[in-house]
Amino acid sequence: MKKILITGSRGRIGTDLKDFLKNDYEILEFEKGDELSEEKFNVDAIIHLAALTPRKDKKFSLKEYIKVNVELTKKILFYSSKNNVKTVIIPTSWSWMFKLGDYQYSKLLQEKVAQKYRELGLNVITIEFPEVINKSYKGIIKILTDGIKNNQETVVDSVNISTITTEAIAKVFSEFIEGKAKKANNIYKNSINVFNLYERVKEIIKKESPENIKYLKKGVKKIRTPIINDDKTIIFPDFEIEKRG
Repeated sequence: MKKILITGSRGRIGTDLKDFLKNDYEILEFEKGDELSEEKFNVDAIIHLAALTPRKDKKFSLKEYIKVNVELTKKILFYSSKNNVKTVIIPTSWSWMFKLGDYQYSKLLQEKVAQKYRELGLNVITIEFPEVINKSYKGIIKILTDGIKNNQETVVDSVNISTITTEAIAKVFSEFIEGKAKKANNIYKNSINVFNLYERVKEIIKKESPENIKYLKKGVKKIRTPIINDDKTIIFPDFEIEKRG
């Protein structure tokens, strides 16, 4: 049985992945507060989920983002290269392409670190996921429909969004670990669920709570002009929302 190390193993995605992969792999874990020893790298593959992400209740500094998203990634890749780990998978973010802030800058640097080790011969796979739906979090659809069912006027944008489940992610990662990149990419592509957000919410409300359809308001998204902040970061506010019945 192959042995894998999962960092961020107690997070929202990591918890599910352990469940889905435990029958096929021996799993080692690394979480915040654990000691990152070289012995942990006697594995066949690493799934590097550990990351610091923005939170509504707390603002992190650039130094904090760099420490986790860049410096920890450097250590993971250094030990992986030193111990001939066959595959390292890093879910990453392209948000830096749309908004340049401390978090986005740290993720851009993480990409560059991964690319450098890839050039040195380490099999580093970076992959970007859309909204991830796990066992305990049902995603934006549930948040919106719950609000409407609770008699809250809710503006829902008429745009296409994409989601993927943690079960599908586990299958994708498993194929990468087994060296079947083409199959992994096909599973990934076929597992993405694309739908119109407004139409999906409307469909659910009509079926499950038709009396509350009056609380559903349609939004229209429009691209805004880039804004340059006082700290010289550039923000591209994705959209402004216009309400219409």
